[in-house]
Amino acid sequence: MRTETRISIQNLSIFIFAAYHLNMMACSIYTDSLIGWSGTLYYVKILMMVLGFAAFYGSRKAVGSTAWRKILLIASNVIYSAGLLVLMIIDDIVMITGVSLSVMFVLGYVGGAVYYFLSLRVSENPHGGRIIGLGGALAYIFHYVLWAVLKQEVIMIVVLLTLFVFVTYIVIRNPKEWATSDPLPYADKMDTEVRQDNARTLLLLCGLTVAALLCMGRAHKIVFNTYADQSSVLYGLARLFAVPSYLIIGLLYDKKKRVALSAIMLLSMIITVWMPADFVYMPVAVQYIRQFCECFMIGYITFSFWLLAPKTDRPELWAGFGRILMGLECLTGLLFTYIQIDNVMVDYAICTALTVLTVGLAIPEITGIIRSEVRDLTRQDIYSEVVSLQQEEEKNRRILFGLTTQFRLTPRETDVVRIILREKDIRTNEIAEEMQISRTMVYRYINSLYEKTGTDEKHDLIGILSRE
Repeated sequence: MRTETRISIQNLSIFIFAAYHLNMMACSIYTDSLIGWSGTLYYVKILMMVLGFAAFYGSRKAVGSTAWRKILLIASNVIYSAGLLVLMIIDDIVMITGVSLSVMFVLGYVGGAVYYFLSLRVSENPHGGRIIGLGGALAYIFHYVLWAVLKQEVIMIVVLLTLFVFVTYIVIRNPKEWATSDPLPYADKMDTEVRQDNARTLLLLCGLTVAALLCMGRAHKIVFNTYADQSSVLYGLARLFAVPSYLIIGLLYDKKKRVALSAIMLLSMIITVWMPADFVYMPVAVQYIRQFCECFMIGYITFSFWLLAPKTDRPELWAGFGRILMGLECLTGLLFTYIQIDNVMVDYAICTALTVLTVGLAIPEITGIIRSEVRDLTRQDIYSEVVSLQQEEEKNRRILFGLTTQFRLTPRETDVVRIILREKDIRTNEIAEEMQISRTMVYRYINSLYEKTGTDEKHDLIGILSRE
């Protein structure tokens, strides 16, 4: 029964992530199509979603009641669904703009709750990589299929219903109380070394995220300039090249290949920052590579924060912090949009600087992962050895108690038996030295043992004493 429950929760988590990821993509595209947002306006919309993620953390700190926390989440879920339905029937541009920004904000708030819920599931699941791998892949596949066969409004009705159902489920039917867990039991405040490691890892991960977003921000400038009127290229077949990126993340994490995963992250960042240098002269197929790299980076950042979040004192903040940092993508996108670089040498200098920053952050992360894995293995070995010794001691204690009771041994005879059981080939003079008595006394105790056990030689005595 326990295994079946674990599998059902795991499968549920995959579809929850797929449903939310699908809503993020579909809602962003739908609001863009209504107003034609691009460039600056696009970044404002994304920033509203980022603020929603931050608002989830703020609401958990401000609201301590379990009931009110759940009411807030259900209300946000309802507002998001209602907002999308309103967008389908209004035609005033001002109202559409206001409702669209509100919808993106509420979508971010719901996302904070979903990410927090999933971070708890992923951290306690040995197949956590499968959740983000299959969930992300399913989101892109579903979105591609829906985009190809259905109208925009029909797509939005489908995706909002899926998210509404899943979010309502994790609030009402969730088998584990997550709404008030502050923090998880294994966020041990007494383990100073582990807390310091987590703090360093989070700081490094934040730096790596900023570097990745700088790379994407620069790439997006070229994408918007080159493909401003070719949305089918951005959201068509190229989207499916995100599927292998998420599957690779899931596979490598489940197989504990974190160093290989970090190395691919480094390579994806370098490709992303250098590819746009001559983007205009490259074929459309380059979009497929860029899509793979960008989705790999986003998935890597998301999953890394998910894994670390429950090991901190503020899991509800760090679970969605990757998305909060996405606000920096908007800022860097604005930066590269307004800074026009016509000098080729300056352009290449920026690419070189971003590459150096990327390598400088990735190398300590990889070495930190190696040190952490070595330390974890050492701790596991020590723990296993301690447990084995404790089990052995408990077994010997049980045997000695049984022998003492059965043969009515004296305390000193029991000491002799303990030594013999520990080292069956031990010599008489070694027993005498350990017990700090004469060899004559050892012979007396052994002869007494022969008499009480009904044996007349050491081999038979050991045979009798070794029986449990």
